[in-house]
Amino acid sequence: YLNGRLDASQAEAVIEIIRARSKKALNLAVKQLSGYNSRYIHRLEDRLIQAAALIEASIDFPEEVGEPDYEEIARLLAEVQHHLGQLLAAGKRAEIYRSGVKVVICGKPNVGKSSLLNWLSGRDRAIVTEIPGTTRDIIEEYVNIKGIPVRLIDTAGIRKTEDRVEAIGVQMAQQAISEAALAIFLLDITSGITLEDEEVFHSLNPDRTIILINKDDLVEKQIDHERIQACFPGIPVIFGSVREEQGLNELQNRVEAMILSGLGREGEVEMLLSARQQQILQDCQEHIESVSEILGQVSLDCLAVEISELLEDMSELTGKSLKADAIERIFRDFCIGK
Repeated sequence: YLNGRLDASQAEAVIEIIRARSKKALNLAVKQLSGYNSRYIHRLEDRLIQAAALIEASIDFPEEVGEPDYEEIARLLAEVQHHLGQLLAAGKRAEIYRSGVKVVICGKPNVGKSSLLNWLSGRDRAIVTEIPGTTRDIIEEYVNIKGIPVRLIDTAGIRKTEDRVEAIGVQMAQQAISEAALAIFLLDITSGITLEDEEVFHSLNPDRTIILINKDDLVEKQIDHERIQACFPGIPVIFGSVREEQGLNELQNRVEAMILSGLGREGEVEMLLSARQQQILQDCQEHIESVSEILGQVSLDCLAVEISELLEDMSELTGKSLKADAIERIFRDFCIGK
């Protein structure tokens, strides 16, 4: 960076490559290192330069040019504002691939929670037996689901118990549920929907819950679609079997969709953003809003100063006008020589 071979955004991409926890995050970091983020920002800067040129022309050549085209300036500012919003949305989406999320597997005892953890992790991480209450502690495993780093948590079966150790495990399970971004709620198709199942469900956020009806490969079935819709309306439901690996790909697709819901469609704009970059983008959004409000109401000199300051703010994204403290913040993350 200091020798001019990389701009600030590309320098930050090196950090992202080192820290990448998924293939998706690595691909986005490599894309950033190639200059994709910088080229995108430069296109937005060009729009602001166009707006500044219209204003400066009216200042320098008032008789020949006259008043600037305020409608064109407003259009250029609106276009930049729109793209800044897209960038911030893309940054939130990319943050999922960078930092991951916490997903909890929950349900009453002996519904297949530990078996699901083992399948998703690709190894026998948790002990599996036919004895209800085998898992008494929280078991965590980092897995990759559709490119998303997931901190997967297998919890003790939630039920009322006189066993002191198991009761502590139940409390820990309830705490994990409250902190998770998403819950996979398992039901046993052979036992029907019990009071214990309903009590577990009441501790969940319905908007962040997926129901997996396990053991669907068995002949005896005590749960059907009508019963599910009556008890858990509006909740995504998957019928499957962990033992026979049925419905598990559908489960992973549903997990991905729910984690990314509300963060825009994949392929719109894909870009990693550091906390520094996100703050600059938010500041630029606010600045553009204030400039848009004063168009035609202040002197051209004042308007020119505002656009110039906006350009300077945006140029900090790529480092063209980075302040010393911003440079220090970027390279502090490398911990070079420490």
